[in-house]
Amino acid sequence: MLLCAALGAYASASDTPSANPAASLGDLSIEQLMNEPVTSVSKKETNLFQSPAAVAVVTDDDISRMDFTSIPEALRFVPGVDVARIDGSTWAVSVRGSNSEFANDTLVLIDGRSVYSTSFGGVFWKTQGVPMQDIDRIEVIRGPGSTLWGANALNGVINVISKSAQETQGLLTTVSEGTEDDPSVTVRYGGSAGGAVFYRAYVNYFNRNEQVLPDGADAGDFSHGWRTGFRLDAKPSPSDTFTLEGDGYDLTTGESETVPRIDLGENQVLNILSGDHGEDILGKWVRRTSDASQWSVQTFYDHYHNAVGGTQEINDTFDVEFQDRFPIGARQDIVSGMGYRFVRGVLPPSSVATWTPELDLVHLYSAFVQDQVALLPDRLSLIPGAKFEHNDVTGFEFEPGVRLLWTPDSAQTLWLGATRAVRTPALTETAARFAVAEFPTSPGGPPGEVELAGNPAIVRSEKLDAYEAGYRIRPTSQVSVDVAAFYNVYHDLIGYAPAVAQFVFNPTPPHELLLSTAEPGGTGHSYGGEVSVQWRVTERWRLIADYSLLRSRFYPDDSESEDSPQHQVHLRSYLDLPHGFELNGALAYVGHIVDTESSAPQPVPSYVRMDLGLVWRPSPVVEVGVWGQNLGDRRHLEFASQLTPILVEVPEEIAVRITWKR
Repeated sequence: MLLCAALGAYASASDTPSANPAASLGDLSIEQLMNEPVTSVSKKETNLFQSPAAVAVVTDDDISRMDFTSIPEALRFVPGVDVARIDGSTWAVSVRGSNSEFANDTLVLIDGRSVYSTSFGGVFWKTQGVPMQDIDRIEVIRGPGSTLWGANALNGVINVISKSAQETQGLLTTVSEGTEDDPSVTVRYGGSAGGAVFYRAYVNYFNRNEQVLPDGADAGDFSHGWRTGFRLDAKPSPSDTFTLEGDGYDLTTGESETVPRIDLGENQVLNILSGDHGEDILGKWVRRTSDASQWSVQTFYDHYHNAVGGTQEINDTFDVEFQDRFPIGARQDIVSGMGYRFVRGVLPPSSVATWTPELDLVHLYSAFVQDQVALLPDRLSLIPGAKFEHNDVTGFEFEPGVRLLWTPDSAQTLWLGATRAVRTPALTETAARFAVAEFPTSPGGPPGEVELAGNPAIVRSEKLDAYEAGYRIRPTSQVSVDVAAFYNVYHDLIGYAPAVAQFVFNPTPPHELLLSTAEPGGTGHSYGGEVSVQWRVTERWRLIADYSLLRSRFYPDDSESEDSPQHQVHLRSYLDLPHGFELNGALAYVGHIVDTESSAPQPVPSYVRMDLGLVWRPSPVVEVGVWGQNLGDRRHLEFASQLTPILVEVPEEIAVRITWKR
């Protein structure tokens, strides 16, 4: 940071113009940065500064400057978000607590397409491989988004939004080589078919090396594969826009899997190759009749065949949604919609899991309405809303919310919110049975096995009553401050009851079984907040700092409160230097946790991470960058796996990327 300060002073004094693109966010003022558009908060375009929720945006400028190579990496420096790497292709990502390998309290969308798995309750991050060069922004709502987005948006919403095809014209080739990428190559071409139709297509090959074990040996968690996709944007009339996009992937990963073997009297830890493939297609039609009136229809189909340890899931999802926005008089702005989703999941038995039934069919019907009422025009707004859903697991769900937005002047925003949100039980909690571990009962005695069992009698969703407040201010033209606080009350939480011992004869050999069954009825609360400050030190140097606090308590089992750090601190520095150079860096402190999701509680010490990157643009068509991640720390543990006792650590990484575009 001292180096950045010295170079910042030099850059400020220099008259040499920067070779950065004029549209780079590094060239924007603090006011322009805070007026970046967001759509996830209200399902209509608003600006970040006047959004009535705790929202943060990861921009394409952030992605380029820090060389984020995956969506979880891009979320590392978002306040209130807990990102922990488990191994080379597996992540634990959550918002405001309750982190786990399958963090089931956070809804994740890509261009409005939900990638949340209703079977496992979470996201398969290794398969969400959107080319980072095609991402326009990632909007992160900290706090429930259920009023608009429905079930499973309990603690937050992450919405990845792609650039339009019109913004990605021409040929782009990116090659990355480093200690992890060995190599990664992306080729993308965008063109037009007339003045109103734009398209792009891409192909990406990646080959990622292993992370490391605590003794420094390779962890065997490599991954390699292909991704390909396209996007088409058309504007057949001044009021109509049409988007069609699709992706496909095929990847192979090395994984560790623990298989309890009662017949052998041991837990076998196997190194396996896991294959995943899938395809998706999405279409959206928007008709805008005025600045305050439009309607849209969106539909998507998603198919995937993913491997999770020793289990498999074959999933097909079809979704269609209609949305309408219209004013009533001069003071009301209505957004409403309805939708239908059908999910078909096939879950064959494996060496560690059985499912009853093996075929899961889910129908979801939904509708929502939200009204923004201008109590004082351009100053004070009341925003009530509600989501109505019916699913095959818990039946009818009602998720209301109300927010108050006050903007006393152009430099201040104050908001309050109260929301009720729900999470639908995952199939793992109602229909699965997992063999966890084998253990000896006594010398010469029968073997023993620990199993977790779903409970088909669970017919209630987990519930959250959330209370939030936030304040944003620009005290000067160079500084902005964003403060948010929350208090969450949880009901009907699903946990596993203490194990019940029984002696069973099938499967052979006869053995003692410790069976723990999923049960509802848990309660809890959490509170905390986030503070984020942006400071434009000079025209070419910007600093971003944030702090996150989280405290929680759950009953009767408080182990979940230990899975996320109580304190996180982030500091980023973006510096534009003369002659087309950039120097960008980041520091992060992540507090200690105890990972209770692993086979045994695993303490994870706090750690400090430092990233540094130097980018050079010798011409408008060439970019060369060198990045170091986790510098000064040979390796550290971030999270343990639910599937194996083997611990994988994140090492120091170096990467070089060359981009050519025309």
